[in-house]
Amino acid sequence: MVDTGMAFLTKLQIVVDNDVKVLHEKGAAYGDSWKKRGGIGAFMMLARKWDRIENISKDKFGYDIIRACLEDTSTEGMLEQVGDLRRYLALIESEVMVLKQIKQKEDTLDFSKGPRNIPVSPTIITIKDISDIMNGAPPAPLKENMNCGGGSKQPSSFDSQDDGESAIARW
Repeated sequence: MVDTGMAFLTKLQIVVDNDVKVLHEKGAAYGDSWKKRGGIGAFMMLARKWDRIENISKDKFGYDIIRACLEDTSTEGMLEQVGDLRRYLALIESEVMVLKQIKQKEDTLDFSKGPRNIPVSPTIITIKDISDIMNGAPPAPLKENMNCGGGSKQPSSFDSQDDGESAIARW
């Protein structure tokens, strides 16, 4: 086989652009079904794809994956399998980036300082309220001192009286 040196770098943008195009097309067709069963399901999706790559390369090409990509021209050939695996990995990495961004936003919600004009006295805020705030909506009017423990102004325990929604006490 010819040594191409670092010439493969000239093709990376083509590969990445095609992956983005394919992922958008597949996303329109299948939605987020790849993560329906959580991280374990996503891992198993990768494992199945890797098993297929291993079986094709082992049986026909003695684990020479580059030769397999060049010579296996079937519809579901080796190059298609490699592309699928790469795109699955990109989905997982992208999802992790989104989750980290959400976590970062959650970590910056410091209720003790009254962000976005939210009062700093003890109040009840629901999980939905937090989600709305994180998505840029103005905060809903909050319910102050919703019997958060023995009639005291300082909550020591939590009695939920918040229309059945999950709620947390905050200052």
